[in-house]
Amino acid sequence: MKYIKIHWLHNFKDDPEFIYSAINEEGYEEKKIEIFKRGNYIVYSENINSDRLAEGIYPSLKELTFEEETETMQAFEISEIKFKEIWDRYNSKYMEKKAISFELISNDGENLSSVYFEFNDGYFIICRNLEKDDTIYFEMNDQCNSGYSNDCKYIIENSFLILYFSENISSELKCETTLRISYEMSEQEKEHLQCCLEEIFPLVRQ
Repeated sequence: MKYIKIHWLHNFKDDPEFIYSAINEEGYEEKKIEIFKRGNYIVYSENINSDRLAEGIYPSLKELTFEEETETMQAFEISEIKFKEIWDRYNSKYMEKKAISFELISNDGENLSSVYFEFNDGYFIICRNLEKDDTIYFEMNDQCNSGYSNDCKYIIENSFLILYFSENISSELKCETTLRISYEMSEQEKEHLQCCLEEIFPLVRQ
């Protein structure tokens, strides 16, 4: 898969300003989001407005990019995690939690690094034994909702930790494929959080 962002500068009332597209290995558009100047948007996928996905092989970045007197279009490739962030934001398929407390452990005496968040209605933990484990352990509210997987990515955005899970691990955790956790931390604590995550996610961070 590859992911494309288009910024279209124009004065047309009925056309979008930003277009985000997911292109499969065969070169066909599978998903698209159009965002208009006033903030409204349209989502397209195989199940939603599929008849308005691009027909045929998706154009190259060079073919999409142009500059004219009345309009300019810039197209460039973006990361999977950036596209998923935009997709989930406008497709509203994410779980959002607010941490009321947290515990951050960086490579303790038993080679364990972990991040623990407590919520009003439960908790979430990520951990990995840096010496013994090649995969990351996740747990949501109960040991019954847990699993080992490296099929996860994360970003830190302002005071949010955003995790993107595969369908398999989200099913095991009984949560959405995107989990957004808000928190209040000092700058030193934020640096500690980043350190812990880099130890836990050595190969899959952004």
